[in-house]
Amino acid sequence: MELEDKLLWQHLDHDPPNPSSVDVAAAIVAGRKRRRARAASGLVGVAVLATAAILAVPAGLRAFGDTGPNQVAIDPTTQPPEDLPVGPRPGGAGLDPTECTVHRLPTPSGVTMGITSAIDPTGRYVVGRTYRFIPNGIDEVPTIWHDGTLTPVPMEGADPNFYGVNAAGDAVGSSYVDDDKRAAWLYRAGTLVRIPGIDAEARAINAAGVIVGHVGERPAVWTSATAAPQLLSDQSGMAFGIDEDGTIIGTMKSGGAVVWYPDHSQHPLPPPAGVSLAEAYGLGGGWAIGHGTSDADGRVGLRWNLRTGVATAHPTVPNARDATAAGSMVGYDDEGYALYATEAATRRLPPVSTPVQMADNIAVAVSEDGRTIAGQGVLNNADRTIVAVTWTCT
Repeated sequence: MELEDKLLWQHLDHDPPNPSSVDVAAAIVAGRKRRRARAASGLVGVAVLATAAILAVPAGLRAFGDTGPNQVAIDPTTQPPEDLPVGPRPGGAGLDPTECTVHRLPTPSGVTMGITSAIDPTGRYVVGRTYRFIPNGIDEVPTIWHDGTLTPVPMEGADPNFYGVNAAGDAVGSSYVDDDKRAAWLYRAGTLVRIPGIDAEARAINAAGVIVGHVGERPAVWTSATAAPQLLSDQSGMAFGIDEDGTIIGTMKSGGAVVWYPDHSQHPLPPPAGVSLAEAYGLGGGWAIGHGTSDADGRVGLRWNLRTGVATAHPTVPNARDATAAGSMVGYDDEGYALYATEAATRRLPPVSTPVQMADNIAVAVSEDGRTIAGQGVLNNADRTIVAVTWTCT
């Protein structure tokens, strides 16, 4: 089994190969596996997502800040060295939204379909891609939205996408080139450049321009866009996020969720008692976000405070994706609604249209102040077209 198959649900920012009457969740899964293959006679059908990959959640929503058996502290041996500035920056009480509004992001003329992958800490930059249907295939174009203004960024290779962006608008991503090997890319100040490394994927970038991802299925970090990648482990895994202080989180193929502190020392991120199969793939303001499997609740969202070492399970956000600086989470539920979860409560965001399938509305990423959320939704039309959106909250 390939590593990306094991880490399937981290890749919900990948593309659906056909917008017509599609099971969105299954289409997203299929996008990653497509590689460079394109059927000459058109796109192949989408495999049905295995029901075993979707675990049930409780029918009733509970308060976000559960304690007791849902919390666990990281073992002292895994705590960050005291002299390293790790953990969340001051976030205050955080936004407790009273109203959120959904907005369609613009697409090029003649193009409707789009998805998002990430948002910068300020909420001004959103990255993802748009899709134009062409004879015998799809033209996939990585895209940056700055304050809602569209900038297409054509990228060499197949399955191109941006996965991360910083507050300066520097975006990183990857595509398949060179005999199906991945190439990592950085877009900065109007120029797209290839990042060193063979079979490399760039997943996130911080304000200092440090990039993380993986090279040849091993987690890696680049100190700059021209530096050679430094492998973070000799084991298979992926680095998914980097905080402003240099803290990195990811998931190992055999070892679950992990954190690399700024000195690049690797430590496990254990889940709470009763939770297994923990994976981490979101990071912001000192909070690592992921999911696991709970004995009591099935699939649950997980949140680790990298300063205090506390891990908390959140059944109300089974598909958690990102967190604000105050620790509020975004994601989606199994009924197809995007979610915003504060310490007080878990709320459903206004849908693009009333959902009929899981993943019909997805909150992918959130700004540090919690006021801007990036995601996607499905239109209630015959083709069930997927569109890129943001939610603004007050």
